[in-house]
Amino acid sequence: MEDILLSGRAHLLVHKSSNNIKTKAFLNVLDTYKEKIERFLEAICTGDTKTVEELISYRRIIDAKHPSTMASTIHLATIHEQAEILKLLLKQRNAPIDHRDLDGRTALHYAAAIAGIPGADQECYDLLIEAGAKEHITDSEGYTPDHYKRNPELMDMLQVKGSNKYPRRLVDEIDKLIEERNLPELQRIVLSGDYWRLENRIFPQSSRDLERTLSNLLTRMMGIHQAIRDDDLTALKQLVDDERLASACDDLGRTPLHIAVLLNRKDICEYLLMVFPRIVDRPDKEGRTALHYASVIPDSDVRKSLTTLLINAGANKHLTDSKGHSPSSYSRDNRQAQSLYRAVRTKTLDMIDEDEENIDTDVEERILNLNFESTSFNELENIQIEGKSDQIWRNRLNSAIIAVEENDIRKLKNLVNTELILSRDSRGLSLLHIAVCKERHEIVEYLATEFPNSVDITDEVGRSPVHYAATQQNAIYDTLVEFGADPTRPDNDGWTAARYRSYPDRFVRPVSQLTHISPPIISRLSLDENIFDPGAPSEEDVERWLAEGDVQKLEQVMLDGRVHLLIDKKTVNLASDEFLRGVPQYQAKIDAIHKAVEDGDVRRVKSLIDRPQLATARDRYGMTPLHKALLHGQTNTVRYLLAKYPSCVNAADHAGRTALHYAAADSNGEHMIKVLQKAGGDAFIEDKTKQKRIFFKIGPPTVYLYGLDGVFRRQSDCWQIARAFRAMFLCY
Repeated sequence: MEDILLSGRAHLLVHKSSNNIKTKAFLNVLDTYKEKIERFLEAICTGDTKTVEELISYRRIIDAKHPSTMASTIHLATIHEQAEILKLLLKQRNAPIDHRDLDGRTALHYAAAIAGIPGADQECYDLLIEAGAKEHITDSEGYTPDHYKRNPELMDMLQVKGSNKYPRRLVDEIDKLIEERNLPELQRIVLSGDYWRLENRIFPQSSRDLERTLSNLLTRMMGIHQAIRDDDLTALKQLVDDERLASACDDLGRTPLHIAVLLNRKDICEYLLMVFPRIVDRPDKEGRTALHYASVIPDSDVRKSLTTLLINAGANKHLTDSKGHSPSSYSRDNRQAQSLYRAVRTKTLDMIDEDEENIDTDVEERILNLNFESTSFNELENIQIEGKSDQIWRNRLNSAIIAVEENDIRKLKNLVNTELILSRDSRGLSLLHIAVCKERHEIVEYLATEFPNSVDITDEVGRSPVHYAATQQNAIYDTLVEFGADPTRPDNDGWTAARYRSYPDRFVRPVSQLTHISPPIISRLSLDENIFDPGAPSEEDVERWLAEGDVQKLEQVMLDGRVHLLIDKKTVNLASDEFLRGVPQYQAKIDAIHKAVEDGDVRRVKSLIDRPQLATARDRYGMTPLHKALLHGQTNTVRYLLAKYPSCVNAADHAGRTALHYAAADSNGEHMIKVLQKAGGDAFIEDKTKQKRIFFKIGPPTVYLYGLDGVFRRQSDCWQIARAFRAMFLCY
């Protein structure tokens, strides 16, 4: 019970009673003990030395933890740089010097990150080292304190300090909304253009998923406004799937209709007014409607065309802005009209090149100055360590997109590769999607020929390039089908490309709830985005295990790569509740194992896999570390895993594919096939799809594969089949 109290879960003991004498005595002092813990933690965070000295000897109060992060008293003194208080704590005989928080970090990890900042005070770091803090403990991401000391950018100390405040004071309404997980209201703030109010906010661990969701929503809004600036009606239709997004505002309160009017995008105006007629009179933050904007356009023909369109759509001619002017009053006063037009037009043009301005020019210059004839790329490693590697991809992808838009196929050929073809822009569109939307037939043909596995790549609502081509009056649709695109594959709304071909006006998505949007940084996604997992336990099974406290089965859910089944789960069972609290740290360790395997860091793999179960801990696709090592060509890691954990050789992913299936899909995999079979790999295990069985028959001097059509072939004849199979895994 004392451990429960010290970990900040006193609510589990409230109103409890017992006939046991010791238990009863403890419950009698519960409120007093809880109050002292709260005072003690607050005193540590605020530097109240007097209160710390007063309470430090009370029972086991030194073992108290922050209820949100499980940071110890030593952590808190270190994070908030309270060196004098840290000295007091370290003098205690049982000071939790090497205790780990939910991220698997000790106080020394945080002290090292602070000490690594140029000009920062490293007194806390020195105190912990002198007190005997262990220097080689790795956190959930596989980093030691020394990693953070050398590269303090690896840790966001602003978020760390915010998450470890005590008590967590709700400064204003926004903090309260975050604490209460009021996602609808937070989304409303973003949609109204006030997203700046969420900048630099501290999202506690229980609400970190909201930060990603809101960031994704903002990304989609930016994509909508960018589509208007690009005059890309097809992309706009894809992105605007309900009235909330049709009226999503920028920081000036301007809706997509305002921007479309100002930039004379008449087709987009007509579309928005037809599908979302209620947005016609939505005002910006100065009270101006789209009709106000149309009324100040200098070109008389454009002005007449757009004002007529808006009035016919029901625009109110008598609405006044914050200065009391109606659209007609601006039309009568040429000076006022010119002044307003210059102001709103300038602000719009300033935003058009925002994406390009966000590219770090320092990174761009460092890349251009690289000596590509050298075999050492320390500068690239430094860029990666600084967390700026996405800039490299953004530069390359932006250049490729420009090449598509300019129909410069020679330039595109020099840029595109198997990874870039699967990358997406901020709107979630791949290069092939963009080429189709821009009706670049020659480029579409080139990409489909050189990268056949990309023809069915889908966007966030399940649409492949052929869905987009289906609505166009050209031959691109037929070209894509000829190169293998599947016109019968449905999108998330159940519509196939063939059906859109017959009903192009139905390409707009019906009103649906916003679910998931890609993050702002470029993501490389699998061609097979609907994860095949027929063996997953049911929701009812998981709920039963939670209710029964069957921690062993819950742990297996995590080890099988199905942590999503445990997200946002709650239970009254104490054992299950304790397990759920540790899920983020547990999953972080599994992720760190897979990252170490991908990097070929055998030392980290050895330190992270500290028990046999973790040797087969799967990612969301069901891949074990052995699968991952094969995919990334990390032969030393493969040999280590087979030698140390031989039972992992026949472990299957969610589709029933073993490491041998993966090795067979590698055109250079003959040696690995032999290594795996020597370690006990079963060459005749079928996967769960039945149509994708690949068996192996080794016999000198040729390797035979059992193909998709049930015919044994020589290895050299099978790699075309195998490469298609392998592509499903390489770029997820």
